Amino acid sequence: MEKDVQYAIGLMIFFGIIMLFTGCSSTNKESSFSPDTGHAVGWALADAHGTPAKTQSNGFASCQSCHGAAFSGGIVKISCFTCHGVNAPHPSASWRGAATTHTNTNPDNASVCALCHTNGANSSIHPSPPAPSGTSPGCFNNTLCHAAMGHPIGWSDANQHGVTAEQDFSACKTCHGTTYQGGSAVTTCYQCHNGPGLDHPAPAWVVPDHKTAALANITACQKCHGSNYAGGGAHVACTTCHMENQTKVHMLAWYPDVQLNHRAYTLANGTSTCSNAYCHGSNLTGIALSGPSCSTCHSWPFTSGTCGSCHGIPPAGTAFPDIAGRHAVHAGLGSYIGCDTCHAGAGSGTVKHQNGNVDVAINTVYNAESGTASFNAASATCANVSCHGGQTTTSWLTGTLDVNTQCTSCHASGTAQYNSYNSGQHSQHVSRFACTVCHDTTKLAANHFTNLGTQAMEGPAASTINSAVNYNGTSCDPSAGGLTGCHGSHDW
Repeated sequence: MEKDVQYAIGLMIFFGIIMLFTGCSSTNKESSFSPDTGHAVGWALADAHGTPAKTQSNGFASCQSCHGAAFSGGIVKISCFTCHGVNAPHPSASWRGAATTHTNTNPDNASVCALCHTNGANSSIHPSPPAPSGTSPGCFNNTLCHAAMGHPIGWSDANQHGVTAEQDFSACKTCHGTTYQGGSAVTTCYQCHNGPGLDHPAPAWVVPDHKTAALANITACQKCHGSNYAGGGAHVACTTCHMENQTKVHMLAWYPDVQLNHRAYTLANGTSTCSNAYCHGSNLTGIALSGPSCSTCHSWPFTSGTCGSCHGIPPAGTAFPDIAGRHAVHAGLGSYIGCDTCHAGAGSGTVKHQNGNVDVAINTVYNAESGTASFNAASATCANVSCHGGQTTTSWLTGTLDVNTQCTSCHASGTAQYNSYNSGQHSQHVSRFACTVCHDTTKLAANHFTNLGTQAMEGPAASTINSAVNYNGTSCDPSAGGLTGCHGSHDW
């Protein structure tokens, strides 16, 4: 009789716990309570019993009342492990999924979690140092898996929590509050971050970090700044700092000629960052839904790779960057002489372009036989340029040179340079006569500068000889031609 009473009392306690735990009552027991399982109808579904088990105060402890302290059977002789697949009151890993996440587990369950996870047992996360002996189990006091601040060791490293947060910022709200200003964790995220509404690390996020991140994946910004980048939740609109809309990534001061404007930026960095798939296109002609063509404001023809808005083509002014110098003379030598001839590697789209310096780098094709072509900025002169016979030139800014009369400024007797003269009887004549006595500059002009990038003379030398010399290919008779003081017929 006594055992029957004890059994009846036990059943009453058991069903009382179940009804308390599931919210069942005598008024709805017939429709929502299953006498076969002792749980509400549908209790076998994880969403039905999993959520109250981990989120209610002493939820796991309530399960122990019937399924045993170790959840292996208890008075109902039914182990939780049958469905879970692991010897635990929860399903197997991963514990970061939407249905099985443990981030919303009630810390009051810590004493039950301690059965398996004391000092990080059965976990990849081990708090250090362990809590002092005798410390009551808690989720965030180094007795189980997490350190004192509620995160694994090393969590303060942005590379660790930043990646996790980006995957699911809402998980941070569980402890730090919906606006990240404290919540149950008391700790505000803004102790390290920029401030309310800015979930990015400070201070480098402003420039250039977020620009890099935005260029890599602009849609990621929508998570916080809204689908139209006009602001979302506690986050500001992108237009607070940027122009007009999300596709105008420049600062508000970009247009006026003030600090941080685009002229100052391109002078410091060149146009390489402007010419990309996210902004103005590889040839700066603009792309849909992003940066416009630079020709909207500037007049140079980008498709040809030349410029004309900041300086003439060739430069023809007196102030940087439009300094005339001897550009016109050189540009007039032929189409094969271009900007890259003397400014190699400094064309549009490079860092050197518009960096505030005159970057002279003479193309190696024009190296003289005596060495590498170079430019001396202090004297504004060139040296070791094959066009000038390796000789130091006159000043680029003020020097003058008459190619019809000052032949020796570029040509020297001997074999030291590619354009040295040394054939036949030159040595017998150059000390007595000017070059133009025997060479007709009018005839010379036809080939003289047709391709200065070659190491050989352009056109046959014989075609430049003055008609009065009477040169026939092997000998000449300048006396017969009327050249005063010259000899008669003589082999060259």
